[in-house]
Amino acid sequence: MPRQIRCRCGQKIQIRKSEWIYVVAGIGIVGLLLNAVVIIYLYSRLGEVESHLALSNQPQPPRIPEAGENPAAPVAPGLAKTPAVVQEEENSTSPQVNPGPTKNNIVPPARKEPVETEPPAIARAPAAGGLVEKPLGSSLEQKELWKEFFRAIEDRFKPPASEAGAAVDSRKAPGEIAPRTVIEVPALARLLFLSRGSTLPVLTAGHLLDPDPRVHNYAIQLLLSQPKPGLTESNTVRTLICAAAKTILKNARGVELLKRFQLDEKAALLPEAKTEFDECWSTVITLAEGSRPGWPELDTFAELLGRLERGGLDLVLAVDTTRSMEAGLRDLKKACSWLLPSLQWGASGVRVGFLTYKDEVVETHGLSEAPGDELLPHLLELKALDGGDVPEGVDSALRAALELGRFSWRPSAAKRIVVIGDAPANYSELPAIESLVSSCHEQDGFIVHMIGVHPKEDGRVPFFDRIAARGGGRSPTCPTGDLGEELLLGALRAEDTALPKDLAGLLRRAFSELP
Repeated sequence: MPRQIRCRCGQKIQIRKSEWIYVVAGIGIVGLLLNAVVIIYLYSRLGEVESHLALSNQPQPPRIPEAGENPAAPVAPGLAKTPAVVQEEENSTSPQVNPGPTKNNIVPPARKEPVETEPPAIARAPAAGGLVEKPLGSSLEQKELWKEFFRAIEDRFKPPASEAGAAVDSRKAPGEIAPRTVIEVPALARLLFLSRGSTLPVLTAGHLLDPDPRVHNYAIQLLLSQPKPGLTESNTVRTLICAAAKTILKNARGVELLKRFQLDEKAALLPEAKTEFDECWSTVITLAEGSRPGWPELDTFAELLGRLERGGLDLVLAVDTTRSMEAGLRDLKKACSWLLPSLQWGASGVRVGFLTYKDEVVETHGLSEAPGDELLPHLLELKALDGGDVPEGVDSALRAALELGRFSWRPSAAKRIVVIGDAPANYSELPAIESLVSSCHEQDGFIVHMIGVHPKEDGRVPFFDRIAARGGGRSPTCPTGDLGEELLLGALRAEDTALPKDLAGLLRRAFSELP
């Protein structure tokens, strides 16, 4: 039966029984919304309280008494001493030396009487010596949030615990900051990342802590060759230099770097303030994260190096040493003087061999895991002699290259043969050569590159492009000075991955200047 409700205006409204359901449902929905708002608000406040509780339980660095403050006044609860230590200090008549000040003290010192200007406390948490008060204030809250943000960024760049392991910890001496990397990629990619970010002094200084000597040596050279940064950046760089001082002083130009940033050996070797270092390192990681998206090919290059490290790379150079190759051999020696050491250092799993040929193969050197040490001396002794007729033994060189690694080519490795010459093979041998390289490429994955050096006819070496096409490789003609870059492309470039354009120039500079 409908029910009548009288409004304030005097009118009567009839509400049927079916309409009461909507009225009750509407009131219930409004109540649920109000409850949800209250729960969300309480949950957000609870999160803030928990974060302050967690931070208050962290050990705090010692503090020096402020001017006019009684040194015997109670210290912050997080730094409270045990009764035994307090009793021992009271009985001692020797003077006490206060610890040095730290840059950031998160927990304020406890006072005997509350000061009206101090903000009210929002949380209390039990600590080793009692209760810790966390003052309420936007500046402190923002500071703590930034620290958590920096820690989260740094965690993204740390290797998994299973990979970091005891290898890193074993290199850390007592009181010394362990070596670390700005980005967790192979050393060759880290060197390239350092070169790209050389305009940022703080990011460059972060590489001083890299565990690889080549990387932090190159970082020292960059810091010495560029203008000195401003005051704020110099302070950050100075902290990072102190963290890596023991390694820097082993470098020939280490003392020069210390003097450039107003540091002496004694000051640089003092124990590092962990809080100050953590803030500087967080700045480095932030700069790295901000710079990395601008260089997407770095990640691709790092993946390529990872594949080579897992599967390996077997590379054989076949070099024409006839008299007409005198200029070409000069370029080859200059290129290999930085290319072979850089491959040995930065591309783990790479093996290199080489042979020389005229009309027939002259000498061979098997695949070596240390080409910079074992093969480079032989390459630097090559001389251009004899020859005279135009066709050369390219067919013999290719067959010998395959024979050179017959029992040592690794099945899982990328297989490369690079022929370097200025004269073609005999035309009658061309069909047999094309059939040979085609079957090797299709059946076993070999890639054959044919590099022309200072050709005498028509600007290109005849038949080199036809042979390279059958072998899945390239057939460039190199002007003076470009041979190193072409060899690097022939060695490392994959079908689906292009090498960074500045890689060859970087390796030429780094391995010409570094020991």
